[in-house]
Amino acid sequence: MPHYLLDRRIIGEYCRRFNALDQELYSGDIPNREAESFLSANIPCFDCPDPVMQEIWYFRWWSFRKHIRSTPFGRVILEFMPDVPWAGPCNTINCPAAHQIREARWLKDQAIAGEYLHFWLDPAAGAEVRKYTFGPASAAMDLADVSGDFSLVSSLYPALVQNYSEWKKSHQLPDGLFWQIDNYDGMEISIGGSGIRATINSCMAGECFALSRIAGLCGKTADSEAFAREGAAIQRAMENTLWNHDAGFFMTRDAESRVQTDVRELHGFTPWYFLDMAPEYDIAWRLFSDPEGFSAPYGLTTAEQRHPGFVIAREGHECQWNGPVWPFATSVTLTGLARLLHRRQPGSVGKRAYFNALMTYARSHYLTENGQTLPWIDENMDPYNGSWLAREILQKDPANTIAERGKDYSHSTFADLVIAGLCGVEISPDGVLTAHPLLPEKSWDHFLLDGLPVAGHSAAVQYDRDGSCYGRGAGLTLYVDGEAVDRCNAPDARVRFLLKRS
Repeated sequence: MPHYLLDRRIIGEYCRRFNALDQELYSGDIPNREAESFLSANIPCFDCPDPVMQEIWYFRWWSFRKHIRSTPFGRVILEFMPDVPWAGPCNTINCPAAHQIREARWLKDQAIAGEYLHFWLDPAAGAEVRKYTFGPASAAMDLADVSGDFSLVSSLYPALVQNYSEWKKSHQLPDGLFWQIDNYDGMEISIGGSGIRATINSCMAGECFALSRIAGLCGKTADSEAFAREGAAIQRAMENTLWNHDAGFFMTRDAESRVQTDVRELHGFTPWYFLDMAPEYDIAWRLFSDPEGFSAPYGLTTAEQRHPGFVIAREGHECQWNGPVWPFATSVTLTGLARLLHRRQPGSVGKRAYFNALMTYARSHYLTENGQTLPWIDENMDPYNGSWLAREILQKDPANTIAERGKDYSHSTFADLVIAGLCGVEISPDGVLTAHPLLPEKSWDHFLLDGLPVAGHSAAVQYDRDGSCYGRGAGLTLYVDGEAVDRCNAPDARVRFLLKRS
């Protein structure tokens, strides 16, 4: 039996409230009436002094389970609840798949993430695994590091190698760099447009490094070394070609003319999502909290606000990446920033910036309509007033026949940004569980993340500044299977424990 430090009845309290507020237009395998049972059995609990952050934690899990669907090829996770005509088999779209796997890996039933990953690589399923930019090898390692089960990634190694080879055939240029259409990065109508983008090149370098690890697990030493060299070559080429020294940012180049765009776009932070970047590139993060750069009252804009092409449109195509806040891009950027901050504290950005941006992200999860404010996640947002833009445009479009297309939209992470980002939970390849919170001074005096499924164990991370909240001692404490295994009172605390793989 798992050892829990928090009273899990809170899950039922939130589920009953969300159910009462919900117009259940579309029902997946786990309808609202079964939400409490599923979530009580599967999700970690989170306690903190901020009521919005806590509410949205449970709301995002409540919303996430709606998208789990059984298919003849295993369970999958949908992007849209209603069927949409541009989706592939079983209404699947691979654009958010990496985000979905990063969230699902924290469910106790980690087989859901495993089945979903297998679906993308199963020839019988006919899944469109390369329709949008997506790195299944990186996602597979994200899952395996948490679950502790590396048999799935080892069995998928040939299919993962084949998938990467197909990307090279279709999207690699003679100099080794990759090109992509902005729409197939999920970023249509972007200011910088299509071409050699930091998105796909970071992803493909990340695929090589992930394949290198998997090859090593399979005992294929030569393959492992070759993929590591190839990943490093793609990363160097991207840095040499896309880094604009004058602008201090990674910026798109046209694939044919090689002319570089003049706009800094949020996807320029994608390298940090996949890769360990040298300190010389840290300067890019000065734009993260810049109110003329990417920082706005309701989140991170997809293009720098000072650029003349920046616009918040309420007509035309509903999906525009030329200014609005997109939770998808927010998730990439915050994941990348957390990766950086857990390794070092650069002068251009720090824990306070991550914490504030995550809090802003949580506060954006609402819709006020007919005098009622509801927890809500949709497609994209006005960065200045928090209204959901795609929803507004679609509601005015007489050709739109799908009611509330973006409601409960599964295109981003939230729980993973709290677990791996704010709480700093990481499991190393050799099984060391670490917690290194990104909690700035003069912020929360306590939090408790409880019931994390890691390598067959149940883990918890507790912070209690003076010990008065939970009554189990002061400072940062790591628990495994109900036992305190490490404690630290240092301001920049980091606690560790070597897990036994079960």
